[in-house]
Amino acid sequence: MPYILKKYAVVEGEKAEDFLVDVVKLSQTLAHKLLQKGRIIDHKNRRLQKGKVLKSGYIEVIIFEAITKGLKPLFQTQHFALFDKPSGLLVHPVVRSTQYTLLDEIRYQFGDEANLVHRIDAETSGLILVAKNGYAQYILQEMFVKKAFVKKYKALVEKELKEDILIDKKITTSNGLINLKMQISQNGKESSTLIRPISYNKTKNQTLVEAI
Repeated sequence: MPYILKKYAVVEGEKAEDFLVDVVKLSQTLAHKLLQKGRIIDHKNRRLQKGKVLKSGYIEVIIFEAITKGLKPLFQTQHFALFDKPSGLLVHPVVRSTQYTLLDEIRYQFGDEANLVHRIDAETSGLILVAKNGYAQYILQEMFVKKAFVKKYKALVEKELKEDILIDKKITTSNGLINLKMQISQNGKESSTLIRPISYNKTKNQTLVEAI
């Protein structure tokens, strides 16, 4: 289980962020992030803030303890890595009880500052770009914002598709039961996808397509 609740006896007079670095052995970046997200509480179940001077009792820390199942990156440099995520694997825990995700491998192999640059659905297999540090995270995410990457997927669709189709519609987050899905909306973000047929399976009445 990646999210673990741990208790630590306080050091009287020390600030919360210093305690997390000196005693809990978290990085300064992670310590500030956990304080900001309200994941550090005292013995009276009060959320601690940055700068809070500890007096007595204990504090509880909810931390992400990564595990590994041996999934290795396909390629890596000093600043980033590429993983081939298999179908069925979540990239990030959706609840605290989530047992194992790609983020486990990322943090286990590269440390707490490593993070996903983008995400794909659990059912989708494919390449995931991972930043090993904050600098790489900023640069790579800016490239996504500026559309410097080209995303290509292969998918099976029902019936026969004979010609290219360009879907040029604005999209936004769906307001249905599953808010991770997207829907067409005039108030959404610009989106363009080119669908190209690759091959047709007459027996199954399915077309293998490339989506760009």
